[in-house]
Amino acid sequence: RPEAEEMLLKSQIVVELQEYGLRSNGHSSGRAALELAYGKDCFSNPHAQAHIRALAEPSVLYDKFLSRANGWRFPIENPRFRFHLITHITGGGIVGKFSEDILFPRGLSAKLWNLFPPPEIMKWVAKTRRMSDEECYRTFSCGNGALAVLDAKEAPRFIGMAREYDIYAQACGVITAQTKGTPTLEIRSGFSGKTLLFPAKG
Repeated sequence: RPEAEEMLLKSQIVVELQEYGLRSNGHSSGRAALELAYGKDCFSNPHAQAHIRALAEPSVLYDKFLSRANGWRFPIENPRFRFHLITHITGGGIVGKFSEDILFPRGLSAKLWNLFPPPEIMKWVAKTRRMSDEECYRTFSCGNGALAVLDAKEAPRFIGMAREYDIYAQACGVITAQTKGTPTLEIRSGFSGKTLLFPAKG
């Protein structure tokens, strides 16, 4: 029954792993912001160096943590969690990597209401380039380097295990069944606080 499916899927919690820089998303936007703010010779401008260093912040690595969580070590171990999905928000923004690549083809929607705030350097790029909130969530990881979906009862243990690897994790939303209409990703923006809706493209 659709009602039962909706209740089941609402128990699937989205957990985010925090990222502090651009990751591998939006570096073209970062370079464009530098040029707008400091001119074409921005890389030799001493006033630009703090922003340049922030834009070059190394990505947070989750491989050891996720390998242990999945049992992907030698010798092979049993998975510690029943993952419904894991996606790295790398090489594209949350909208593309999470919803358009994975959820929408399966007719699923999600509500992300508690995402980590975007890093300050990302806010600076968005302000400098006058990017809309929607454009930012299509371009950047926005402070969220990976998203994992687990059953609600497993999420607290997964979050606690992340801390053993100095990774900050928190529940940020839920997966919902789309019983009618268009699958949609709903995000509470960390830039403005407004609610953003990203429907699947027909």
